[in-house]
Amino acid sequence: MVFLAFAVLAMAVLTLLLLRTLRALTRARQAEGRALTLLEERDRESRIRAEAEQRVKQVVEAARNGILLLSARRGSDGDVAGLEVVLANASAARIANTDRDRLVGGLLRDVLPALAVPALRAQWLHVLEEGYTSIAEVQADLGTGPGRYELRAERVQDGLLLTIRDLDEPGRRGPEEGSE
Repeated sequence: MVFLAFAVLAMAVLTLLLLRTLRALTRARQAEGRALTLLEERDRESRIRAEAEQRVKQVVEAARNGILLLSARRGSDGDVAGLEVVLANASAARIANTDRDRLVGGLLRDVLPALAVPALRAQWLHVLEEGYTSIAEVQADLGTGPGRYELRAERVQDGLLLTIRDLDEPGRRGPEEGSE
């Protein structure tokens, strides 16, 4: 009789262990399903982000204006020591009469020295600190000979988006010049 009682007790314990194991397996499968769903969502978001990035690159490349994305390089004191070109479109390279590879990675004062004038630097530093948009018209030789350019600077994180519009290019006159 004792043997039978131990056998019943052992069966009950085994049944409980089996039920716990089944619950643990069910929870593991549910967790695996959630993990797979999260991975699929992350993959989908990554594809969407890559497609959006590609569209932005196409828009930047199609622009007639020169576009430079500048990152503020700060010294140990926290002040801006220079503006590094991190992105340049084909129009910016054409306006500067150089290769895009020469622009990207260089400091603006080195790759486009005609723009390294104190008045522009002060204006752009103010844009970095305050976040407003700056528009300046300059006469300079950016690489293709003397010309008139509209420079539009807008803060982007800790840098600037600089748009260079060639005012001397045919069909690119400003509104006040084109009106009669």
